[in-house]
Amino acid sequence: MSVRRWLSRCMAVAAILGLVALLGAWLTVQYMPGWYAPARVAPQNVQETKDNLTAAFTDFSEKVNRDEPFRFALSQEQVNRWLAVREEFGPQARELFPTWLSDPVIIMRQDRLGLAGTVSHKGFRSVVSLWWRIAPGPERVRVQLTGVRAGGLPIPHKAGIALVGRFLPPADGRRRDDPPSLVERVEQLLAGKQVENRFLWENGKREFRLVSLELTNGALRLTAQALPRSAVSPEWSWKSQRSSDWLGDRTSR
Repeated sequence: MSVRRWLSRCMAVAAILGLVALLGAWLTVQYMPGWYAPARVAPQNVQETKDNLTAAFTDFSEKVNRDEPFRFALSQEQVNRWLAVREEFGPQARELFPTWLSDPVIIMRQDRLGLAGTVSHKGFRSVVSLWWRIAPGPERVRVQLTGVRAGGLPIPHKAGIALVGRFLPPADGRRRDDPPSLVERVEQLLAGKQVENRFLWENGKREFRLVSLELTNGALRLTAQALPRSAVSPEWSWKSQRSSDWLGDRTSR
């Protein structure tokens, strides 16, 4: 066999393998994970779901305004039903997620918390999931973005940061003293971000700290402690968050 024919065959095999790899990657990105099942609430059950959220809000408010440690639990099903009817709570609730993300769900796994949704943007469409570890300490809470997946395909950190950049407006004109961009915040989270273990619940203007946070399959349980009342309150609030703030460090004083 001549060298030219051998090289031609090698190139043909390489091209076929490349196409197979691209097809496999595309199918993996288009794959819908079995755990991705956005909640659907029938019209006759919408009010019941809204009442359930109101009851949970009231329960947390009553507990956080006591001067003693308290426990609070949420189920994955419960939170996803709230997300399914979020538009019923007015304009602010509609803005919790960007327009290019639909059918968001929360996934509670052993020691991991996932946020997933269908991303549709400039020809790209896939179920994208972000996975987190949250570890409260006495003074700081460590929040780390441990993985990003598109369908069934794990996205390397650098590629994930580049993907985030595709959904952002140009950063022209940013000054050195401007707050970190979303891409920079993602980079910080991948490295593990430390935030002050001091949060404000707006109903009663009561500060609290996390004592523990336990994640199991389908459930979240936390223990918290209300802090002594102070004239100074932190800027960050669990009630007044905007969709653009979810990656920010709003807890530092």
